Amino acid sequence: MHMAWIVVRQSLSRTKGRLALITGAVAFGTVLLLAFAAFTHATLDRTAESWEDTLHDAPYASDLPAAAASSHIKMYRPGIDDLAVIGGAQVEVVYVDAAGVSDPAQLHGITWPGRGEYLLSRGARTLLETSANPAVAHRFGRVDRGTLPQELTNGPDDLLAVVGTDLSEVEDARSLASFEPAGSSGSDPNFILLLIGLVVLLFPVLFLISISAALGSAQREQRYATLRLVGATRRQVRGILILEALVGAAAGYVLGAALFTVARPLLAEIPLARGRYWAESLAVTPLAYALAALAIIAMVVGANLWGLRRIDATPLGVVRRRRTLTRPSPISFAGIALACAIFGYLYVTSEPDNATGTEQNLFLIALVIMMLGLVVAARWLIYVLAGLSARWARRAPMIIGQKYVRAHSGRIARSVSGVILALFAGTFFITTVSEVDFLGAQVPTVAEKMPSTTAVLANLSPEQAEAAARAIPANVPGARALTVPYLARSWVVLPCESAARAVGLTCQGSGVIGVNFWDLADAPGAVVEAPDAMQLAETVQGSYNAYISGEARAVLLELREPGDIEAVRTVLMNAQLTEPGGVFVFAGGRGIAVAVDKTVETMTYLVYAGIALTFAVAIVSLLVSTYAGLLERRRSLLTLRLSGMQVRQLAAMLVVESVLPLAVIATITTAAGFGAGWLLMEMRSVSLDASFSPVLLVALLAALVLSLLAVLALVPALRRVSEPANNAQE
Repeated sequence: MHMAWIVVRQSLSRTKGRLALITGAVAFGTVLLLAFAAFTHATLDRTAESWEDTLHDAPYASDLPAAAASSHIKMYRPGIDDLAVIGGAQVEVVYVDAAGVSDPAQLHGITWPGRGEYLLSRGARTLLETSANPAVAHRFGRVDRGTLPQELTNGPDDLLAVVGTDLSEVEDARSLASFEPAGSSGSDPNFILLLIGLVVLLFPVLFLISISAALGSAQREQRYATLRLVGATRRQVRGILILEALVGAAAGYVLGAALFTVARPLLAEIPLARGRYWAESLAVTPLAYALAALAIIAMVVGANLWGLRRIDATPLGVVRRRRTLTRPSPISFAGIALACAIFGYLYVTSEPDNATGTEQNLFLIALVIMMLGLVVAARWLIYVLAGLSARWARRAPMIIGQKYVRAHSGRIARSVSGVILALFAGTFFITTVSEVDFLGAQVPTVAEKMPSTTAVLANLSPEQAEAAARAIPANVPGARALTVPYLARSWVVLPCESAARAVGLTCQGSGVIGVNFWDLADAPGAVVEAPDAMQLAETVQGSYNAYISGEARAVLLELREPGDIEAVRTVLMNAQLTEPGGVFVFAGGRGIAVAVDKTVETMTYLVYAGIALTFAVAIVSLLVSTYAGLLERRRSLLTLRLSGMQVRQLAAMLVVESVLPLAVIATITTAAGFGAGWLLMEMRSVSLDASFSPVLLVALLAALVLSLLAVLALVPALRRVSEPANNAQE
């Protein structure tokens, strides 16, 4: 082993460039692997939300006997709380009532706020402190009890408030004696999709490492022969080569781990859909470190041994055994054909937006078959397309390049297989979430047509509406309030004269107009006109199947300035006219913000990042493999130069060999991924359709242009390699 190390040290001193390349590639791959592992860990970690799961599973306070209730705190989290909106940002509010509880439940050392007191997360505190509207200062109470512990939020941008209030009259309040979780909530399919997507998207990183490790195989063959000539056995030579590869892999892994450690605080500043993560959440477990190290070492060592598998070494030299190249069989296209057949069957037989569990499982099977089929069929596709291009070509660089591509279709297919998997998975995921931004956007309603100084408060009892109509003008200067009927929890009934001035709607007659602020502005029934409120009620009951029970009221507000809506929310929050979350606020000039699962948005951003990194890695891999090809083909390039070809013609040949196969595979894979994603949305999604994102097309074109520039950047190296003066020994 000592002799092996001496030989390795001498060899490394003569191949510093190759060692630096392997080290850099391994370090780059290590940083990417650890970064994705960290973000995956932070996304999958539900520790900060476990107390909310406990709250959700807790019994209702009204179901507990009086003796037990004395040791339980009451908590309530409304689904929608329009009064907790600050500057368009929704703050999640958890209301707590710990009055009379001697030993309340413990949660990270919190002292539960009393009535009129509140605790804020770091993000909510920043939101209040940076708001230009002073009316939000006392939105959640009069006494600030401090900042919530970091353990209750996923990151510094989470908006959370714990407010003390009286919950004795709230029927849906929960009762808790402890915050120990009752059990596992099961796996979230969004997390599973995220994990699968990230794993697939990281394949190109491993291929980059393997390509870099295999660089310079011709030089290794010469050293192989030299070692055999001085008496080294085959086993000793392989040990030396493995040790040489391990040096570069180990150095790259250590460098990559160090760079990740330094960059981890910077990763915590990257905002995703959920906002930023805590730096402590972006942790990588020892198991992940070990798996990354094993994967990198196995890839580097395997790439070296794989490159030497067909070499016969004797003390007199090295001979590489080559198999006779055969025409790829069209049978390799069977996987794609089978997947397309299954997709076609599902498209014809499945009910739109209502796929069964069996149909979804069949779809997943077809998806996996399509992914593997694309990898298997890549050689056949490249072989056939290269043959057709060579047949139609009329210029020497094109003919030679396509002949080379056809002869090495298997190697080229293997080099882009990681890109195939990553691009297919990325296109599929992006297609399925292509309209997530539409979900998160504000729904255009009648409220958008209202002046920004108009607001409507809905879902109030007559007494509550009268109290609000008195309290708001008394505390908000210049505000005017009008109490109006509220039918079927949907239609606000306005006199025509008030509707024209405050809402911007014109009546045909002089009666009343019912405005459904929940519906789209152009939807049937969004605006209903009638001579009076009685006939309006009959119209919505008969034409729109509305169910009217009880007497509900709404308050039409005309404010002096648009920012006064914040003062209105603060007045209503402190007045506690209704139970938490009981009043709906429709502000003029704004639609209704639809709540979207943040995990889906986070997955969308991570997939976009994964696609960008995939293309970056593909370009780097293309650059490295093309440079390796120049070294391996020194003699053939010299022969072409001596035959009269110019450097620009050789450069055109390189472009044909390198960029064209990548462009063809990327186009076919993108189309397959989009088709699969579109079919899934047709089968499963009720609220969204699939649409082709122009961003993906721009990214694809940009990647191909960058690939072309990367190959052209190797022209100086091509000139040096093929220069007759540099090949005198040949």
